[in-house]
Amino acid sequence: MTISKVLIAVDKTATAFKAAKLGFSLAESLKQAEVLLIHVIDPVWTIGDPDSGLFPEQASAKLRIETEDFLNQLIEMFGKNVKAFHVVLEGKIVTEIVQTAKNYDADILVLGVHPKTGFSRLFMEDVVKEISPLVSCPVLLAYDKE
Repeated sequence: MTISKVLIAVDKTATAFKAAKLGFSLAESLKQAEVLLIHVIDPVWTIGDPDSGLFPEQASAKLRIETEDFLNQLIEMFGKNVKAFHVVLEGKIVTEIVQTAKNYDADILVLGVHPKTGFSRLFMEDVVKEISPLVSCPVLLAYDKE
């Protein structure tokens, strides 16, 4: 199996740095591999706060700009020697990651996993469990050991 397309899906936590570092290191070691770095904005995060004057459209635009900056930062930190692109998507996290892996024809998918407790841990485990059987490429997990 030749790996020429690495898809890295990140959230905006410390784990994103581990996933990006792992994915970009893998791509760099493979010489000809390129990276697509993605972040999915769940519509729930763009509700805004109308009481303070921040409406959904504004919240979405603000979050998109912050996310673009974050992805650019990851590429600057870890992807200097790799052909890299980034995309900010909006929708259901699992659906968007699976669809992007298919459309991009990813050879490997890198995900960050943080061993939290409670709801966030269950949420991340569910995302990984849902994605793994739906993609046709191997899934590499970057764990954040707290």
